[in-house]
Amino acid sequence: MMQACWLWAIKKKLLPVTNENPWLDIKVSLPPRQQPQPFTAEEIGKIMREFRSEAGRQPSQTELSNYADYVEFKFGVGLRTGEAAALLWKHCSADCSKVWIGESASDEKSRKGDKRNKARSVTLTPRLQQLLLARRSPETSPNSPIFTSVEGSLIDAKNFNNRYWKPTLAKLGIEYRRPYTTRHTLISHALDQGMNPAELAQITGHNLRTMYENYVGTVRPPQLPELFSISEFDSPAENPDTAE
Repeated sequence: MMQACWLWAIKKKLLPVTNENPWLDIKVSLPPRQQPQPFTAEEIGKIMREFRSEAGRQPSQTELSNYADYVEFKFGVGLRTGEAAALLWKHCSADCSKVWIGESASDEKSRKGDKRNKARSVTLTPRLQQLLLARRSPETSPNSPIFTSVEGSLIDAKNFNNRYWKPTLAKLGIEYRRPYTTRHTLISHALDQGMNPAELAQITGHNLRTMYENYVGTVRPPQLPELFSISEFDSPAENPDTAE
């Protein structure tokens, strides 16, 4: 940040162009941070069944199904939380086979460019395409959000997490990971299944280097080879009849 400020000062002629930037040689070393474990295929199935099931629900729990498509879309596309909230119907192609992702929002007034200010277009799977087609009606406004809260407003990430996501994981006995881990899950499984990392980076809006550093090996981490048989190092049991 100091490097950037110094360059900005030179650009604004607050410093002479010949002034050397003293911050160029500063290197910040951050401690390693443990990445959250992606959800397994079994866990994803349990979560989606719970969000879509209406059987045996109390009236206060019926709101859960309102967020089923939202959760599946986050799992399926690997959207950042703000990107999912910002999606409008005008961002979809006419047949809902593609979606444009270039904005982020946390509420109605905070719409802005996405994290890297680089838009992308994603071709959806047939299942996700049908999911959107089933949600859209002839009366749908192009400027309406695709996914909304029960009240019809933009989904508040904190409220969704506390009222719906966290209780659902607890009920299913699944270790808590924040909703953002749906993005981590898609990337990890896609890499594990052999998807081209460069293509995946285009879909998720990632820097390729960041993807390799943070996601490779999280679903099926590399295993150490077994070089020895344990039995080779076990002392043979003494025979009580032959022992001296």
